[in-house]
Amino acid sequence: MEIIYSAKLKYLAGLFLWVGIFALRAANPGDVIINEIYFDAKKGLGKSHFEAVELLVVADKLNLNGLQVSDRPIWNVPKNDQCTLQDLGHGFLSAVPSGTLIVIYDGNGTDDTNANDFTLSFYARSSLYCNVAPTGNAFSFRKPGKSLHLLYLNGQVDFLKYRASNATHNGPADPGKLGWENGVKGYIDVGMIGENVGFRFLGNKADLNDFPAAWMAYSEDYKKDNNLGKPNGGVNTVWIEALRAKASQAQTAVPK
Repeated sequence: MEIIYSAKLKYLAGLFLWVGIFALRAANPGDVIINEIYFDAKKGLGKSHFEAVELLVVADKLNLNGLQVSDRPIWNVPKNDQCTLQDLGHGFLSAVPSGTLIVIYDGNGTDDTNANDFTLSFYARSSLYCNVAPTGNAFSFRKPGKSLHLLYLNGQVDFLKYRASNATHNGPADPGKLGWENGVKGYIDVGMIGENVGFRFLGNKADLNDFPAAWMAYSEDYKKDNNLGKPNGGVNTVWIEALRAKASQAQTAVPK
């Protein structure tokens, strides 16, 4: 009898924990956005040099277990590469503060799961917290252009598409129901093939993320301590700092 009673208690405890985690706010469009893409891993810069995606958490205390990035052309047709984040019960993705930058590298390395400094990073090919089935890669970008979908529990959260100025075709990527400017035909111009190595969002509102004009390509050599995991300058930095200040105030507020 005691064994059965103990088993029931453990089951109920696990059930309440599960319900508690998923009762936290989940991600909807505008709650978390793509903030930067590094798409051209140049040769000769070391083994720690990888293509990467940077996400910005806009809404406070989001549960991001199940958040997925995928370079599939059509959001609801699962193919190509993808990475699904999960914290495996450790809790660091269950209530992510606003202003947090999450960087996903398509390579091997040591994850950073402490969001106290408003940054998280995952190395998709070695991370326990980034499921890259079935291909083993989180994403695979190309110089002529590609797209990226941000999904949560099989629903759309964000989308972007980029293309080189001298690419021969626009590509089939479909933003679905999201408000991407010009729909299938819209794309971020990243210059001539080989001219630039990535592009960053310059805006200070989530809905501006849907407009290619709010993005800027960059050509500087990538350094591990530069760009990724940091605000993008100008109003983007001011916005992110304000999000972080608001999250910090909410964290330290004492209920009356």
